[in-house]
Amino acid sequence: MKTIHLVRHGESAANAGLPTSDPGLIPLTARGHAQAAQLSEMWAPNPSAIVTSEYVRAKDTARPLSMRFGLEPTTHPLLHEFVALDPDQVTGNTVLERRPLVDSYWAESDPTRRMGEGAETFVEFAARVDGYLPQLDALPHEAVIVGHGMWFAMLVWRTMKFPVDDHVAMKSFRAFQIGLPMPNCGVYEVHGGGAAAWRIEFNAKISRQMPTVRDPAHTIQ
Repeated sequence: MKTIHLVRHGESAANAGLPTSDPGLIPLTARGHAQAAQLSEMWAPNPSAIVTSEYVRAKDTARPLSMRFGLEPTTHPLLHEFVALDPDQVTGNTVLERRPLVDSYWAESDPTRRMGEGAETFVEFAARVDGYLPQLDALPHEAVIVGHGMWFAMLVWRTMKFPVDDHVAMKSFRAFQIGLPMPNCGVYEVHGGGAAAWRIEFNAKISRQMPTVRDPAHTIQ
């Protein structure tokens, strides 16, 4: 049975309440870089591979770990965070300034609603995560995936076979995602592979030593 490690990125400018624009280019804060360095120092098993989303904050979180173990990270196009708001419509805004749009989006919970040309729908987001699930089997034991909180929440949701295609399912997912303990640089472990069902566990040993930073609107990037 293999183990895959899921690592949320360190504190980002959006998490810290700063104005941001392109979701792919949101940087880590100084605290986020320190969290990534701390994570690398605490890491015990030798990672066999490191995979990140294409977003800057994920790649920069992975860098100290990759340097310590001499591994070149690879990126994957399916791993980026949910883009529910068109970046062009919220460029230069903080999470608090986006909150009315975020609240309206989740209050309606229409899984086919698209919030602008540059956004994806909830069902498209879920399909993107579903598209990556089979690739867990191809990762080696002790591989590390560095990504995003909402993406990981959807991975857990779909691993448990919960639906995503109606209003109730979307509302239920949002409540689940908000309550999921995943601080910046928090870690989950996925066990299974092959014929075995995937089982996901919270790594409290590492995650509880990371300061919990929850942005005030649970940012949608």
